[in-house]
Amino acid sequence: MKLEKKIILSIMGGMLLGFTAFLSINYSMMYETTSTEIYDKLKGKSADLTRDIEEWLGDKQRTALALARRAQNLQDRSPANVRNYLYLVNQSANIDASMVYYKGQTLIHTEPDWALTPQEEEANMPYQTMLANGFNPTISKVFKSPINKIDNMVAAIAPFNGDSVATLVVEIKDVEEKVSSSNLDGGFAALIDVDRRLLVDPNPNFIGKKISEFNPELGWMEEKIFALKSGYIEYLVKGKVYLAFFDTIESTGWKVVLTLKKETAFANLTVQTKKLILISVIFFILGAIFIVIINILHEYWRREIELKRDEYEFILAHRSRISEIGELISGINHQLHQPLNSLSLLSSSMLSKSKNKTLTSEVLEENLIMSQKAIALMSTTIGMFRNFYRFDGNATTFCLKQCIDGVLQVLYIDFSRHNISVEIDCDRCDMLNITSVDNFIQQVLLVLLQNAKEALLMTNDRIDNKIQIHVSLDGELVNVDIADWGEGISKAIEEKLFDNIKSSKKTLGSGIGLYFARKLAREKLKGDLVLVQSSMPTIFRFSFKNYLSPKEQNDASANA
Repeated sequence: MKLEKKIILSIMGGMLLGFTAFLSINYSMMYETTSTEIYDKLKGKSADLTRDIEEWLGDKQRTALALARRAQNLQDRSPANVRNYLYLVNQSANIDASMVYYKGQTLIHTEPDWALTPQEEEANMPYQTMLANGFNPTISKVFKSPINKIDNMVAAIAPFNGDSVATLVVEIKDVEEKVSSSNLDGGFAALIDVDRRLLVDPNPNFIGKKISEFNPELGWMEEKIFALKSGYIEYLVKGKVYLAFFDTIESTGWKVVLTLKKETAFANLTVQTKKLILISVIFFILGAIFIVIINILHEYWRREIELKRDEYEFILAHRSRISEIGELISGINHQLHQPLNSLSLLSSSMLSKSKNKTLTSEVLEENLIMSQKAIALMSTTIGMFRNFYRFDGNATTFCLKQCIDGVLQVLYIDFSRHNISVEIDCDRCDMLNITSVDNFIQQVLLVLLQNAKEALLMTNDRIDNKIQIHVSLDGELVNVDIADWGEGISKAIEEKLFDNIKSSKKTLGSGIGLYFARKLAREKLKGDLVLVQSSMPTIFRFSFKNYLSPKEQNDASANA
């Protein structure tokens, strides 16, 4: 897989992980917020409903206390007078029945027929409830109407004179309607009495029963409701999850329970999550498209830049080669000068003898042989220069010593003219065969030797007018160290020595030799070109593989 594709996939993978983390964090935050809102909603409605029921019961309790005070203060306690007052209480406070029991006297009831003896009254529920409560004002447990055996009723009981009792009997229909009509979208309210029996529930089949009776699996829920004053419960019924908040009515011990289906409660969260996912998917797709477009543009610009760079490097390489050819033209001139002079002399000699009729066959043959030798020498010289400057990237197996000698032969006249000697330090060089591109190796060596010559020529006080070549093996690498005792390389130039268009010389040079030499060494010969020592002597190390694999040979021949 190409690097560009790996980068794109990595970016998209990172985006996907980012969006996933973003969705997870946002969902967690929204879930927590929604849960808090649901909790607060259930708690608030439960508190409101509990307060309304407490106020209703408190009103009945206060009426009972008022009746007790009035009964205590009556001067005329005859049944008729007390009963008249009870009628007024029933009408004004919407009471179903009221009664007063003076200790040791017959019960006075709004219904004259309901006249219980002291023994019967004290055995009756209101008096027993008061007795159990230490003769403190209280609300009785829920009981069925003695008339129709259907309606739920409670008694508000208030003591006076120590052991006398005023009692109000009232249906709790208003409370039941209040609970049943509670506005709770997707949920319902229930009311449970102190005996754990349901007084209000949307399912009439559950009325009068305990939770644990119609659903034994929810016995834990019933226990928790009556173990705590208030709380929040999540439970499962027939595969559906419900959320419930319960609160306690202090005066009676009743429990108000508000329940919501979790699916309904979190419906808005589900909608918001789907919208968030949709938006995230759209942004991910747009991001992916943007990345692809950017990559296409980047690839286009990269190719354009590479094309411009290749064109620029081609121009620089051509300039470098022209510069090198110009420097060696004088060498070619000197090497061709002698055989040309010999041919000229031989031609003149043969022409003169021919005119004088003194040209014998032996002299002619001798001169022709000498001419052939001169022509062969020129042909060899021209072929050597032509082969040296060909750009052939095909790898061959050759002797390294002969490769180095070929470069030195090209430079021989120029070096001799400046009295520069070259020493080769190489053990078994004659036996060292290399499988590589000899032409590229010679190109690099030529640049290094030319630079060494220029360094010597620019030095006024030369210690030693020689260039030393040292060849060594380091595993699969061949190291060729070229040393000169010129003026050396400054620190400032050293830092930019192999940069494009940088020269290692003070005033001369195009500055492109070392750049292309390193480029050849690294890209074509799988080696390197480095500065080992900057002065006394200045040493460049040219390294290359002694054997190029078939793939490396193909790389070397590509764009050669």
